Amino acid sequence: MGKMPWTYSGDPSTSEKDALRFLIGDTDPDDPLLSDSEVEFLINRMRDVDLAAAEAAYSLAGRYSRMADKSVGDLSISLSQKAAAFLERLFAPSSPVCR
Repeated sequence: MGKMPWTYSGDPSTSEKDALRFLIGDTDPDDPLLSDSEVEFLINRMRDVDLAAAEAAYSLAGRYSRMADKSVGDLSISLSQKAAAFLERLFAPSSPVCR
């Protein structure tokens, strides 16, 4: 799979796309979570950046919940923890889902 288009200015006040990326923690260009087109889709679909960020967290929780935890010797990768972290963010008291 080729590299997906991903941009972030570092200033979430400059665009809804950057605001959504900031809200879900998708600010590392070396570890992108959503493509620009996926972010734009969510913003257009939800018509509200906070709700789009909540939908993104739900989507990412689903993505990581389908991936298995892996262990080899002393090394382990717990993708289920990533899924749980996105669900916790989605249902946090400050989340637009819980307001």
